[in-house]
Formats: sequence, C-alpha cells, structure tokens
Amino acid sequence: MKKDYSEDIVPFGRGMRFLIDIRFLQHNSWQGSIQRMDTGEKIFFRSELELLMLMGSATEELNSRANEDQSLRKWKDSKGVAEMLNVGD
Repeated sequence: MKKDYSEDIVPFGRGMRFLIDIRFLQHNSWQGSIQRMDTGEKIFFRSELELLMLMGSATEELNSRANEDQSLRKWKDSKGVAEMLNVGD
C-alpha cells in the first residue's frame, strides 16, 4: 500500500510548497525533480545548488506577486512633514 505523502510536505516561504524527488547521487550532487504544488510545474535539477536556486526564484515570484497589492509610501511621493502638519501657516 502506498503512503500518502501530502501531509509530509513542508511549506517554504509564504505558503510555498514543493515536492522534491531525488533520483540520483552522481559526482557528490543530487539529481532529481522539483514540483511546485501551487502550479503543478515540474522541473528537473542537476545539483543541490540548482535545486536551491529554483526554490528561491519561485519564492521570490510569489513574494513579488503578494507585494503588488500593497502600496507603500516613499519619501519622494509623500508630502513633507511641514505640509502635513500645516506648520508655518
């Protein structure tokens, strides 16, 4: 009987989930596949470094989409403190 691994998937970043399948160990490095659970996209990786870079880029993409909804004030865009407090009137 096959075990259901869906409970063993660990979230990474802001709710990002990956399914990692390590197939080989060659030249002291892992080879396998990583699947994004949010999109279902599956990519093969050739080393641990490539695996980490794929995870990092997916997390950055998710964070950038989340930040699009937020509008933060910047120094250039905001009024001066004196104008906000009506100082000098």
